[in-house]
Amino acid sequence: MKRRRFLSIAAGAALATSALAQRKHVASPRVALVLGGGGCRGYGHVGVIRALPGLPIVIKDSLCGKDDAILDFLTGNAGTAGWETYYIDSTSTTEVRALWEALPFCSGQPIVDIGFCGNIANGVNATIVNEHLKPMFKANPNDCYLIPVVAQGGNFNQCRTITDWAQFCPDKKDAFPGGQGKLKGKVTCGQDTATSRDTKCYVPFLVRDTKSGM
Repeated sequence: MKRRRFLSIAAGAALATSALAQRKHVASPRVALVLGGGGCRGYGHVGVIRALPGLPIVIKDSLCGKDDAILDFLTGNAGTAGWETYYIDSTSTTEVRALWEALPFCSGQPIVDIGFCGNIANGVNATIVNEHLKPMFKANPNDCYLIPVVAQGGNFNQCRTITDWAQFCPDKKDAFPGGQGKLKGKVTCGQDTATSRDTKCYVPFLVRDTKSGM
């Protein structure tokens, strides 16, 4: 029996899917595309769409479930939030800002998930707050953002393992309490990169399919 051939897709390139992100009523971003396979034994791969982080910010799990959570960048390692820099070690202020400048182009956020140890930078960054966060929250007051979560304890200037994903919804009345070193909003943990709509960037990747019979 001749083995059937299917076109493949390139996994790993970010998709700037602003239209997809707006369709929040859709339950899941998975796509039903089967690649490879053949014969009665059947095997192949299914193309799946996964969300990239919505903001390069990481929080401690002590904020989970709070409607008025304070993301504190001001107090360093004793704070509750930091700048997630992923693969970049010993990050400079310029490199942190570059992640935010790349955000609209879906080029600064890598494909990561629970179990990934990402590097973190702490401290106040007025440029990020004034040039990125404030205009973003003002232009899209109803948007929420997918961000990684790490366990309570430990420092915010080293590699920390992602233990969960959270939805962060900025407070519409006072998202910047006390100046530039803090953010305020609702934090809902237990999110999933396979179903989240709290980002504008997605990537396709392949998972093994052994049940479809293709």
